[in-house]
Amino acid sequence: MTTATLSAKTAQVSADQRRAFLSDGFHVQRNLFPAAETDAMREHYHALHRRAPIYETYATEPDSADPLKVHPRMMQPHRWDRRSRAWLLDARVLATLAALIDDEPLAAQSMFYFKPPGAAGQEFHQDNFYLMAHPGTCYAAWIAVDDADAGNGGLFVQPGTHHAGLCSPARGDAKSWGSIIPQPDIAICREVDMKAGDVLFFHGNLIHGSLANISASRWRRSLICHFVGRANTREIAAYYHPIIDHAGRICDLEAGLAMPPGPGM
Repeated sequence: MTTATLSAKTAQVSADQRRAFLSDGFHVQRNLFPAAETDAMREHYHALHRRAPIYETYATEPDSADPLKVHPRMMQPHRWDRRSRAWLLDARVLATLAALIDDEPLAAQSMFYFKPPGAAGQEFHQDNFYLMAHPGTCYAAWIAVDDADAGNGGLFVQPGTHHAGLCSPARGDAKSWGSIIPQPDIAICREVDMKAGDVLFFHGNLIHGSLANISASRWRRSLICHFVGRANTREIAAYYHPIIDHAGRICDLEAGLAMPPGPGM
């Protein structure tokens, strides 16, 4: 499937939206997944969680006071779960991203993030600090499985910061490694309100983060997928191999640094 074929499958990305994506570093595609599909995602990942411990997830600690230890992020489920692989390679996601970046997306990562009520936020960071895609960058497709806003720990972005390249430190202390130091003032960031089924696409160098989920009852679940463009990527950090195309075929990219997986969001 060529870039032109992928792009032709989505008429929802206008020329103005693509220009805004290139300028601001992000784009929200509204209602890409209908309610029945986000309901299915929610039910599926909770069913997987009940089967813990499972491959490539953080250890579940049912008795912990930390909601993110009771429901830790689930890493790379597409490597062992058929439905996760189908969502990662969903034609609507690939076509929208292809139209935005004018390149064929290759899949590098899937991650399901539960973010229950009371869960902490994520410090501001840049995703390509972890993926180390070179000479281009990575791109995220952040699928809202629940409505996401400031009340339940929604995302904030700093528009235009992708133009400056990576500014994350090469190393930091164990707690903030990979985060922007110092953290940007939230007042200069833009809140990205999303409804379940919306997908936020953003550049790997865009500075972004989230606040704590202060809700007493609202979860803020998300399925996060990362891609690279075939034409402008020669290598990516070793953790993210194998890289696959829309048909699940392994793509031959060099394995760069053995970086750990990126943070949850």
